[in-house]
Amino acid sequence: MKRNTYAVIAGALPVGLSLNSTSGEIGGTPAMSGVSIFTIQTTDSDLTVTYQRYRAIISHDSTMRQTCMVTEI
Repeated sequence: MKRNTYAVIAGALPVGLSLNSTSGEIGGTPAMSGVSIFTIQTTDSDLTVTYQRYRAIISHDSTMRQTCMVTEI
């Protein structure tokens, strides 16, 4: 079974979020509003490496409901 590994190699995820190094899933609860830019490296079982930059925008509305949007850039 081929498996990928994932790592943040530049920038940083928003405080309170983390990257699962085997699934590539970003999870957690952001601690504050703001914008984060980061790069994730993916390495497959053949040792092929790819990179993708992302922007995460964390915001709160007037009722303190939190929104997190992560997009490729």
